[in-house]
Amino acid sequence: MNNISIIRRSLLVVVVLVGCTAPREKTWEDGVVLPNQCNLFSFSPRLDRVTYICDDDFWLAPLPNLEDATQIAPSFDDSSIQWSVYDWKPDGAAFLIKSYDRTKDIEGWWLFTVENPNDMLHLCALPSRERVVEWSPASNAFVVIAQGGGTVLVHADGSGCEELPFSGLIMRTPAVSWSPDGQSIAYADFSEDTTEVRVLDLSARQIISVYNGAYLTEWFPNGKEIALFGAKEVIPVVRADGSGLVKEVEIPEGYVVNTSRGNKWSPDGSKLALYLKIASPDYKPIAVGILDLSTLTISAHEIDSNVDEILAWTPEGDALVGLATGDNGRLFLKEIPVAP
Repeated sequence: MNNISIIRRSLLVVVVLVGCTAPREKTWEDGVVLPNQCNLFSFSPRLDRVTYICDDDFWLAPLPNLEDATQIAPSFDDSSIQWSVYDWKPDGAAFLIKSYDRTKDIEGWWLFTVENPNDMLHLCALPSRERVVEWSPASNAFVVIAQGGGTVLVHADGSGCEELPFSGLIMRTPAVSWSPDGQSIAYADFSEDTTEVRVLDLSARQIISVYNGAYLTEWFPNGKEIALFGAKEVIPVVRADGSGLVKEVEIPEGYVVNTSRGNKWSPDGSKLALYLKIASPDYKPIAVGILDLSTLTISAHEIDSNVDEILAWTPEGDALVGLATGDNGRLFLKEIPVAP
């Protein structure tokens, strides 16, 4: 049975940061119990695995029972190497880990598969910088974007990495958006003189401008349009071929889109879940906005104040699964209905 379907049955899935439970088979209804002094790191995209941290060691375990947990990002004898878990592949089959060599100031990017997390595939070595990662839809490549400039394309099969021909600084995370076919990347390029949204064709290495202004990008599943997000009352939707504006979608009154949080596409690709907040410095979302691609309108759905993050859609596409904080710091998964 699909794990998210099980969530729909139990409604609340508690991730309790306490000690051990009785030695019996665990279920979602019992809750997911982490070992003492351990903290949740991340759920896999399919919500069938979890990573957590214990005394600076990273662990991977299946959900919901956490049996046969495996240590990942091992602490090598060389104390000059620092390891950190970074990001899941969109298909949930593997995850990225970054190593940092203090003596050489070099980052190493490694891929660990869920089925054999002790096998490390070295993907790339780069000068150390603060970076963000964006995977391609097919999970066969990703880009790493340095906050101070510079974007590198990394192939997930270990065949190497290459600097992309972006001419200016790339806007903050989520800085880029891949086309559904993985052949193009939309991004916000800005400098002192001009700011515009551009599209890079990876095959031809050609760049076109699609809109003027500082926006974060989200490519539509049809491959023809791109939504642009900024601290504004509307969301421009532009044609990916550079032929102009399709529509300015109005954000529900009283809200702005929290562009610092990731968006989530529904299973059929017809709706996009957005974080909505009031126009203030507080980044906490207070509602979910559902952008309907057929009408290019947004409906707002208020969420409980304890919801911190949206993890996934349910398979039926009528609700979202959110990570919430309950009493005594308990973390649990919670269903958020968004059907009309």
